[in-house]
This record gives sequence, C-alpha cells and structure tokens, in this order.
Amino acid sequence: MGMHGEISVLWGLIYMLKIEKYLVKATETDSRYENGLPTRLLGRFYQGAYPWPFGAADKTKARVLLERALSFGKSPLQHMYSSGSRLSYSPPPPNTGPEDPLNYLWLADIYLQAELKDKAKIILRHMLSVRPPAGQTEYWKLHAKRARELLLELETQL
Repeated sequence: MGMHGEISVLWGLIYMLKIEKYLVKATETDSRYENGLPTRLLGRFYQGAYPWPFGAADKTKARVLLERALSFGKSPLQHMYSSGSRLSYSPPPPNTGPEDPLNYLWLADIYLQAELKDKAKIILRHMLSVRPPAGQTEYWKLHAKRARELLLELETQL
C-alpha cells in the first residue's frame, strides 16, 4: 500500500468519526428535516462505514434508521422555513408521506444486503407507485429508473 495509502486510510478513519458525530447531531436536531435527510444519511453512513474495530458500521442500526426515514413526511422545521418566515409556523398537512425516492432506494438496498429480497421488492414496487410531489418529477424519474432496474434484477433471479 505504501506510505501514502496508509496515510489516506488513517485520515479516512479520523474523518469518519467527525462525520458520524455531525450526522448524529443533525438527527438529534430534527431527524425529519428534508423528508428524513439526517436520518437517511446516518443510516447510509452506518451501512457503508468501515467495520469494527476501525469504523462504526452497523447494518442493524442502518436498517432501523432507513426504515424510520421512510416514515417521515415534512418536518415542522422544514415547513417553518419553507413558509418564508422563521417566526410563523403552521403544521404540515397530515399524511404528507415520504417525499424522497432515496428513502425507498436505500432501504431496498439494505434489505438486499440482508437477503430480504421480498421486502426489497415491496419497497421498490411501492416507490414506483408513488406519485412524485410537484416540481420533483425529473428527480423521481431518475431514481425510478434505478428502482425498475433493481426490481427487474430481482424478478429474474427467481
């Protein structure tokens, strides 16, 4: 690996601790912000981190966090800021539901890693049935393409 490779790994481990610290802090501040973004990112972090003893990888924590992110709609903080005034607040409409396709894709991905193919299929099918929120059609189309590819791959593995 050489000296440069060893230094890179060491810096990666140091930054991982900082990243985890700030993701946990963001999740504690408002885990529902931006449709569960802090929760989703922390889950993805635990999914892809270095394993013990070097890192914080924890597939169970990752799955729990990604499942939780899927249950979030708009958070009170997000709604307050998007209303244009930090002083006024009105609650978001009820049952706004998960509004980010990555909540579905990343959860399906961790189900696939855990060999829970039936759960992954259910999540992907549901994602493809969700009507994209106004103004997010292209964003959803991009991720829907990946969901269709994963679903087709799963269907052909039977």
